[in-house]
Amino acid sequence: VLSSCPPYALSAPRNSINIAFEDNVRSFDPRQSVDANSQYIEDLVHCSLMGFDADGKAIPGALEANPTWTSPKVLEMQLRRDQKFSDGSPVRAEDAIATYNSLIKDRKFSRSSAFDGVDRIENLGGGRLRFTLKRPDASFPSNLVVGILRESDSTASDLDPAQLKGCGPYQIKSTGINEISLVPNPFAPEPGKLITVTIKIVRNEKTR
Repeated sequence: VLSSCPPYALSAPRNSINIAFEDNVRSFDPRQSVDANSQYIEDLVHCSLMGFDADGKAIPGALEANPTWTSPKVLEMQLRRDQKFSDGSPVRAEDAIATYNSLIKDRKFSRSSAFDGVDRIENLGGGRLRFTLKRPDASFPSNLVVGILRESDSTASDLDPAQLKGCGPYQIKSTGINEISLVPNPFAPEPGKLITVTIKIVRNEKTR
């Protein structure tokens, strides 16, 4: 699994790939992922309640099925039971709620505005979540593509990439000024198939 791969791929050993970015990743925090390179990393390292298919249609990500509207302003959904962070811990309703509540309550995050219409989020137990909106918004499920953080990480003032445990197909092995190394998340439902993904920061266009 290697999605949203940018066009610059360099030669690498078998079962590995080198990718050239024109600039560094601005943030490994999915709540701040607004530039293209940060979103490439988000897709690989984090999982989200919803995702997009090749045609740009919103589809279930860390959910068992599409969310259900129980009323024009109430949306309920069921988390997958096999979704896990790279430390082996399960993705819980508490993790999703803490991530999205941080976006609702703390306006410093770049993607907070997508949740202005949320009144509250509830834990229904058994991995079920309920979003209650302030007003009907049929397009709201497409906002649930922000990567889910562990509850403890959602309260951190600054996330350390080396300590970050995501629930996507890959995990961060190391980061440097000019290189980021990813390896498969062995606990993901579909771990990455490549042994190593190396992202090199190559700012010179001709060299890249």
